[in-house]
Amino acid sequence: MTSYLQATARQRIDGIIERFQELLPASPAWGRPHLPHLNTPVAFDDGVIIGYGNLCEKMVFAAAQDGNFMGGAIGEVHGAKLVALLRKALQERPAAVILLVESGGVRLQEANAGLIAVSEVMRAMLAVRAAGIPVIVLNGGRHGCFGGMGIIANCADTLIMSTEARLGMSGPGVIETVHGVDEFDSSDRALIWQVSGGEHRYRSGDCQMLVVDTIAAFKAAAAQAMTITSQTVVDFSALEAEHAMLTQRLATFPPATGETACADTGRAEQLEAEWLPLVAQLFPEGCDIIEENSVLSGTAQMNGTTISVIGTTNHTEIGVEIALQQAQLVLATVRDYPGRPILLLVDTTGQRLRRRDEVLGIQRYMAHLGKCIASARRNGHKIIALVYGQALSGGFVSSGMMADACYALSTSIIRVMDLSAMARIIKIPLETLTGLAQSHPVFAPGPENYLRMGGIQEIWKNNLASCLIAAYADLPAEDLRMSHGTARGGRVMAQKVVDAVLFADIKC
Repeated sequence: MTSYLQATARQRIDGIIERFQELLPASPAWGRPHLPHLNTPVAFDDGVIIGYGNLCEKMVFAAAQDGNFMGGAIGEVHGAKLVALLRKALQERPAAVILLVESGGVRLQEANAGLIAVSEVMRAMLAVRAAGIPVIVLNGGRHGCFGGMGIIANCADTLIMSTEARLGMSGPGVIETVHGVDEFDSSDRALIWQVSGGEHRYRSGDCQMLVVDTIAAFKAAAAQAMTITSQTVVDFSALEAEHAMLTQRLATFPPATGETACADTGRAEQLEAEWLPLVAQLFPEGCDIIEENSVLSGTAQMNGTTISVIGTTNHTEIGVEIALQQAQLVLATVRDYPGRPILLLVDTTGQRLRRRDEVLGIQRYMAHLGKCIASARRNGHKIIALVYGQALSGGFVSSGMMADACYALSTSIIRVMDLSAMARIIKIPLETLTGLAQSHPVFAPGPENYLRMGGIQEIWKNNLASCLIAAYADLPAEDLRMSHGTARGGRVMAQKVVDAVLFADIKC
């Protein structure tokens, strides 16, 4: 039997999808646009294969990430191909969409584009599920499924893993670098699989099927998953059941002695001025907002309308507790106040890098938050996000970037990581990255670069109350971030990729 782990991406997709036909085949036209600036090798399929074929005599759409190219990391074209496949599925209505994932998350060489792309894939995937088309994820590659791709995997209807597979948010090496070997020994292979391995994820309920390491086993499991009725993400009772399960999981795994689950109270007192003046400017008609453990919640008056305010402060890291608390606030708004607008206030330094969070499945908690926000939107709630402090990596993707539209203050900081850390990891001189950042927004932090790339709608500088009212009055009905990125010259390829796939002929 052929090992799934040892097989290439093309061997996997050819072995699982019968009569597979590739959409957007490998071509020099799709192997860029950012990597050549760093003298980095390109792949003419940008590390992902998309197309369609049959499974159980039914047409399915499928994608396979190639872990042999940059660890399957997501860049502009890579992410756009996944979005394109999902949007094409809404047109063609296949029996299922099957994603063969293998990825370390965002491609640092295209950091900003990758981060935006992760949120676009999430939104497109949840739109497919809302249309009643099941999404099935297969995870059995040697690089595992981490970062934003870990969140995406837990947004699917069914996640299938092998014992050899891994699923998580932050890799062991990253956690060890930040907190030391006592927090997570990245050389301890047994520990790694205890924390993120397929058997642990299956026992905890984060994956629905556990199979042996063969292509045939994954194919049989995918065929079985197609028979399971898809639960639309608008299904409020399903989200409440998931929330109860995640709450119970957290209750059985309290923080260790001396470990802080949420933000330090003294630090909160020191930084509280960062959100109090903000809400005074946003809501001159008045508001009732409180801060508890770095989570903001309450209501406010806007042009005679009551809105719910949910957010974070103190530059907090998003751990499982905060993700769950924000999800609870969103669910409560949907349940108790139908149609009420929601404002997400964003100030986070990203996901919390702790072994405990990885054991608990922080990627599942973040996926749950993203699904709750998507459900609120589909249940008639207008949702705007405002970055007023910091917005980094996973803590931003599953909250602010899941809103109908995201805005930022000119003083805010938006990034995947700072350039000096990025230079160390991708082994490119800081001077080179700094120089490129002047003309290529994909490399540099800052709201201006995310504006150019379409990640945020507008930068607010004056009269915040008027800006907020205007934003709610002009919400887009669909995800327009790619087209904005094209028009502003920040992402020149993403929309072209999507258009090429949407206009492609499907030969059944």
